[in-house]
Amino acid sequence: MATPESSKSPATRSARQATLKAPIRLEGRSAQGSHSIIDIKPAGPGTGIVFVKGGHRIPVNFFNVRLKSRPYRTIILRDRESGEKVYTAEHILGALKAMGVHNAEIHMVKGSALPCFSDAVSPYVREIEHVGLKEQDARVPRLRVNLQAAGDMLMTGREVNERLSKAGVSAASGIKFADDEQLVVVTHPNPKIGDMMILRPTEDTPKVTYYFDYPHKAFGGPQTYTWTIGDTKTFKEDIMHARAPGFYPRNWVGQKLMDITGALRMHGMTYENTLILGHPSNPNYLNPPGGATGVRYGGQEGARHKTIDLLGEMSFLPGHPKADVISIRTGHKTSTQFMSKLLRKGVLIPE
Repeated sequence: MATPESSKSPATRSARQATLKAPIRLEGRSAQGSHSIIDIKPAGPGTGIVFVKGGHRIPVNFFNVRLKSRPYRTIILRDRESGEKVYTAEHILGALKAMGVHNAEIHMVKGSALPCFSDAVSPYVREIEHVGLKEQDARVPRLRVNLQAAGDMLMTGREVNERLSKAGVSAASGIKFADDEQLVVVTHPNPKIGDMMILRPTEDTPKVTYYFDYPHKAFGGPQTYTWTIGDTKTFKEDIMHARAPGFYPRNWVGQKLMDITGALRMHGMTYENTLILGHPSNPNYLNPPGGATGVRYGGQEGARHKTIDLLGEMSFLPGHPKADVISIRTGHKTSTQFMSKLLRKGVLIPE
C-alpha cells in the first residue's frame, strides 16, 4: 500500500442512495454446516440494511450486534424482543456496501446463518450486477469527524507513526503519515492487544486500508491492502474472491484434532471456501494447490478478505465517515467496538 493519501471521487460513486431493481435469491451451505436460503429484496430510501427472520425485522446497527469468539468468529445480529438471531452477517454486508447498495431487506427463508460460498462474496456481487441498482431520491448519509470530541484519541501524524513502529508496523507497510496531520486513533484498553483503528479526515473519496499480520507462517508475513470506496471495478478484480482463513477444525469440547474431511463437513468449511491453516509452524496452507482450492491473489488473500470484513463492520455505522479508515489487525469484535466508541463519544456525527 502506498501512503494512504486521498484521491478524487471515482465516476462510480453516487451521492444518491440506491437499492436493488429486483429481488435476489441465493442458497448454499453456511459456515455452521446448515443449508441456507436467503432473499435480498429492494427497500425504500432511508431503510438501510434490515434482516428479516421469523417475521421480525432486525436492522443493522450497533444496538442489535452480537459477537462470538468460539467456535465461530463471526458477527451475529439479534432481535432483542424475539431473540431471533442471524449468524455470519459480515460477508453479505461487505458485498452490499462495496457494490453501493444502501437499502435492502435480507429475508432468512431457511436457516439462521448466511451461505458460505466457494468463491467468497462473488455470488453476491454477480447477482447484484445481474439485477442492477435503482437510484433513489435521498442522499447517502455521511459522518464527519469531530476532532474536538476526540480527547486523548486525537494524535499527530508523528505520534501515530511512533505508535505504529512500536506495534511492529514497519514503514515497508506503506502506512505512514505526515508529522503534522491530525488523526483519530482508537486502541484496545489492553496494551498487549495490538489492534488499532485510525481515522484520517478527508473531503475526497475515502479509502479503507487493512493491515493483516498474524503469527502463522503460511501467511508469509504482514499484508496490507487499500481500497477506494465506490471503486467496484477494483473490488471485483482484486477482492471479491478472497476467502477467510480458518484453522484446521477441532473438536471444541476435547480440543483434539479430528479427521479433516469429517471436520470440514461438520463446520461448513471446504477447501474452496476457506484457507485452511494447520499448525502455526506449518509454512503451507492445507488447501490442495491450483484450481478452485489453491491460494489466490499471490498469497495475499488475508488482507483482501479482511477488507471485506471491515466493510461489513462499517455497515453498522449510520453513514460512511468522511475519513480514510486504516485498520491495524482488528477483528470483528475490536472493529465494531472501536466504531461504536467513535459514535458514543461524538467523534463521528451526521453531516
